[in-house]
Amino acid sequence: MTGDTTRRTVLTGMGAAAILGGTGIATAGGDDSESDDENGNGDGGNVASIKGFHASPDAPNVDVYVNDVLVLEDVAFGEVSDYLVLLSGEYDVTVVPTGEDTDAAVIDQSVDVPAGAATAVVVGEAAEDGDQPLELLLLEVDLDELEEDQSRVRVVHASPDAPAVDVVAGDQELVTDLEFGNAEYVEVPADSYTLEIRPADGEEAVAEFDVDLAPNTIYSAYAVGYLEPEDDQPSFDLLLDVDALTPDTEGDDAEDAGEGDDAKDEGDAEDDTEDDEEDAATDDAADDDVDAAADDGNATDGGNVSDDAVGVDGNESAGNGSAMSSGDDC
Repeated sequence: MTGDTTRRTVLTGMGAAAILGGTGIATAGGDDSESDDENGNGDGGNVASIKGFHASPDAPNVDVYVNDVLVLEDVAFGEVSDYLVLLSGEYDVTVVPTGEDTDAAVIDQSVDVPAGAATAVVVGEAAEDGDQPLELLLLEVDLDELEEDQSRVRVVHASPDAPAVDVVAGDQELVTDLEFGNAEYVEVPADSYTLEIRPADGEEAVAEFDVDLAPNTIYSAYAVGYLEPEDDQPSFDLLLDVDALTPDTEGDDAEDAGEGDDAKDEGDAEDDTEDDEEDAATDDAADDDVDAAADDGNATDGGNVSDDAVGVDGNESAGNGSAMSSGDDC
């Protein structure tokens, strides 16, 4: 495991930023309460938001079917989709090489989709002699409200040839002994960090990554690629994806601003009217999404896929480009 790397990598999931309203998931006209049936092809009745992430370094581009409905096309390694809207419940998820029919599935798995938000992550290797078999992980997003100026990061170990790892920032161990296929959340003050990725049984970093974490933001950090790549295999990397934003915490400054100002009262009335109109439009659009999902086997069609992650500081990986992150059991 050679080749220290210092990179800042960011993966942006389109449509992920506005997943929260208030302190709960945007329900798109659905009900957050528990249903009597959570396991019946969407019969659970609660609205779910789910996106896909391709983290298998040796697998080709793939298409994804939900209950035999094509929902994602031509997803490449390192790409994340928009959130798809469906109803909570049990679904058959089929992953095939792009352009193939479902008989050529590399993954055919039943998934119990909970209400709220989640990411379906394809991990492992397509090669028959690979160290880790292909599988689909369903990782629920922790949407609990954050304290002011805090960030929440879920570290996901998706590097098939990497050992268990620790993630360290300065002298603080953020995640310890994270094994392949596992994930763990950590909350830290919003700031810029240099993350060291170390084998769990060692003290020397195999890679370093610079990350900027914004306040009131929920992330997933995916450790992907190979520590020891062969030929044109992708090198070890850390990809950071925004899962959701939580509302800003109102402090004393916000409460004091404009106190006793008549103009503010008039502006508030106008804002309330505009907010009501926007809320009504949002609810109508969301209801349409849920109705369409229910008509189509409760899965939306044709989710968009974002571009590959990019190193925003422009640095290239050195040597084998090793770096990764960790997390709590999926």
